[in-house]
Order: sequence, then C-alpha cells, then structure tokens
Amino acid sequence: MTGAVRFEDVTNLASGATLYREVLFPIHCTKGFSDSVQEFFNRSECSGMVVWLDRAMIEFALDQLQEHEQLHLGVNLSYTTIAFFGHSIVRRVKAAGKRIARRLIVEITETALTRNEFKSGQVFADLRQLGVRIAIDDFGAGHHNGPVPSIGKMTPDIIKIDGGVIRNYSTQSNQRRIESAVSYGRKTGAAVIAEHIESRDILDAVTQMGIIYGQGHLVGAAGGYRRMHENTRKSIF
Repeated sequence: MTGAVRFEDVTNLASGATLYREVLFPIHCTKGFSDSVQEFFNRSECSGMVVWLDRAMIEFALDQLQEHEQLHLGVNLSYTTIAFFGHSIVRRVKAAGKRIARRLIVEITETALTRNEFKSGQVFADLRQLGVRIAIDDFGAGHHNGPVPSIGKMTPDIIKIDGGVIRNYSTQSNQRRIESAVSYGRKTGAAVIAEHIESRDILDAVTQMGIIYGQGHLVGAAGGYRRMHENTRKSIF
C-alpha cells in the first residue's frame, strides 16, 4: 500500500457549494480495496502508528489553513489519539490560533466516541472552546438505532451518516437512522451529511429525506494536493 494526502469535498447538494474539504490519507491497494484499507487502519491503531498518522494529518491541515485563509478542512482522528494524546492535539491547535482553529473540523467516528466518552468529551470541549467544529463520523454504523450521541455535555456541529446506511437507504432500519439524524439536525442546527453518494438514485433519495449536504464520488470526487486550493472561496462555513 502507498498513499499521499488528498481531499474530498463536502458539498451543498442543491447549490454545489463546498461546506468544507476532508483531508484523507488514501491507500492504493492492488485488490480487495475496502477490506485492505480497514485492515490497514485496524493494524495501525493496534500498533500505535495511527497516532503518527493522525498527527501528520493535523499538521498538514494546520499548515494549509495557515497558508490559505479561505480554506476549511476536516480531519478524522482515531480513538487512540483522542483518548491518550488528545490534550497534545489541543495544545497544538491552540498554538495555531483561533483564526486557524475556527476553520478546522475534527471528526471522530461514532464507534470511537462511545469507547470512552468522558476522555473524548473533555478534549472536544477544549477544541470547541478554541473554535474548532466537531463532527460525528459514520453515524449509524454498527447497527446503531438510537439517537445521535452527545459528546460529553456538548452537541456535535456535524453529523455524517455512514456510507453503508446511505447505500442501503431503502431498508426500514436505515431509514430510521437517517430520520434520526435529520431530526437532530433540525432541532440543533447541526449540519447533516450523507456519505458515499455514488449514484443519482442515492442523491435523489437522500435529498427527498431532507439531507442538505453530501460527500462522495458523484458530488465531490477526491482530488490531490494541487486541486486542494482550487475555488477555496466556495466554502460556506
């Protein structure tokens, strides 16, 4: 496997305007892409290498935000990084200043969040105080049917509905998950994002269900470093 930093736009499904750009660590696999990627990150977390990856992504994002004032970037952090090195991440973001922090989105998966809500809640509270927006990633994964979880005493700024839920939107259980996220967004003002929009049928369905923002090959294909800075003024945060 090899990789280089890339990004994928999160867009307004009606206007096409960019909400923000997620920084990705893409991995090229010769076969079995999804399983190989998951295996890579599972091994990275077990070995502790994921902390190095997370820190590298945060450093990259902060450098780009420093250089490009119209850019808004999202970075996904692992459970290990948040639980054991979260406060060092907070210190690094604080050193960058609020002008940078307010254009940073930190994402954590719903599964990782529930592993240690107390530790992650304090870290995210500190990041929120600096101006960072907080996103719950992969909402609905793991057959979750309950409400959107809180982060300590906070409510998330962004809910990203798991791609598996979106691809199988027609099942009753997944419709309940989507309705839960959309309802939460309407009550709290959180942005609700459908992940993995890869067909017109999915785009039409999630739009009809009230989802405003989306991410995936159909609405914002991943691009490399050179394209990261194109049309940065489209960000609507």
